[in-house]
Amino acid sequence: MASIELDIWRGEWGLASIDLECLKVLTYMKFIGVPVRVREANNPFFTPKGRLPVMKDGRNLLTNFEEVVDHLKSLHYSTDVHLNTKQAAEASAFTQYLREKLYPAYQYAWWVDEKNYCDLTRPTYAKALCIPFNFYYPSHYQNAAKEMIDALYGEHTDLREIEKTLYNEAEKCLKTLSDRLGESEYFFGNRPSSFDATVFAYLAPLVKAPFPNATLANHVKGIANLSRFVARINQKNFRHVTDGKFFVDVILKM
Repeated sequence: MASIELDIWRGEWGLASIDLECLKVLTYMKFIGVPVRVREANNPFFTPKGRLPVMKDGRNLLTNFEEVVDHLKSLHYSTDVHLNTKQAAEASAFTQYLREKLYPAYQYAWWVDEKNYCDLTRPTYAKALCIPFNFYYPSHYQNAAKEMIDALYGEHTDLREIEKTLYNEAEKCLKTLSDRLGESEYFFGNRPSSFDATVFAYLAPLVKAPFPNATLANHVKGIANLSRFVARINQKNFRHVTDGKFFVDVILKM
């Protein structure tokens, strides 16, 4: 029996989870092969921050990717031991670059674009939640995303202008990622790193979710090596995911 437990948002569309942060942690754990009991949660109300994922290891309760990576590193589980100093610095810089240039566009596509929110995001998260939280959390997360966009661009800026700017910046970011990956299997050699888990978590939902307004998703799908990167990691690590069902209440293994 695994002592580590991981609560995540449920999967959909052939993804192990619908959520970027859950996918990060889940993919990283698959890369390192740490035994973990994965559970699809439907009530984030009792989590420390009202969000998922939550990883439990004894008395340790971890709620974000960086905390999980550091904790597993203390247990001698890490995918980054093969990175030299220069590569580690580059991975850190690229991670911040994604956060600044791709994450706002990702949040916009999921939560701020009204068509996507009404037809895709809200019903998907509502299906993953129990009553009455399925009425509360989607709008709660949407408001948080809107506040982030307002903080970046100003509350009264035309959304069409914001969308254009966000997607232009995201497209440049994706091209930079594509150039860095080239024809390699992973971003830093022939072994996956925590950065590969991060990139996969950003790109996989954009590739697989059926966005009504698919501008950002189409940018990703139009870049061949990034699309292959997503397909390759999905096949190697989540080949048993079908129709959104994953290893629920079982132990992950390599």
